[in-house]
Amino acid sequence: KVYLHLKNLATSSGATTEPEAKEEDGTPKSDIQNYLDYDLKVGNSVIIALASHIRFPDAVSCWIPLGEVKKDKHVTVTQSFHMDASVTNWAQGDILTFTEEFVAIDPDAPAPVTGTGRVWSPSQKKCITQTPTPTPTKKPKKYDRH
Repeated sequence: KVYLHLKNLATSSGATTEPEAKEEDGTPKSDIQNYLDYDLKVGNSVIIALASHIRFPDAVSCWIPLGEVKKDKHVTVTQSFHMDASVTNWAQGDILTFTEEFVAIDPDAPAPVTGTGRVWSPSQKKCITQTPTPTPTKKPKKYDRH
C-alpha cells in the first residue's frame, strides 16, 4: 500500500505588490492555504474529489491512501489546487510551501501514524484520527501440575 503525507505547511506574505499593499491597508494577510480546494486522483481513481471542497489544510498532516502498487508498475498521481473565487489582490506575492512524503508498506500493515494520528477516510471524505492498533500481549501459559 502506498500513502501520501502532506506536511510542513508554511506561508509567508512574500513580496508585497502595490495592489496587495493597498488592499491589506497595513495589515498583511498570508493565509492563502485557507482559500485553496484540493483534489487528488491516482490513475483514473478519484481519491479526493473537487466537488467535496476539501480545503488544503484539511489534507495536511494526514496519511492519504493511494492504493496498492504492484511491483514494476507505474501510477500517475494528479493533485490540483483550486483558488477560491473570493481571493483578491491580498494574495499577490504570497508564498505557500509544503513537503510531500510517500511511503510504501506491506498490504496487511495498518496505516502509518503521524504525530496527529490522522488518516484519510474515503467513506467520510475527511481526515480522521486513527486509533492506534494495540500491540497484542501474550498471556503466560499455565501448566497443570498433577
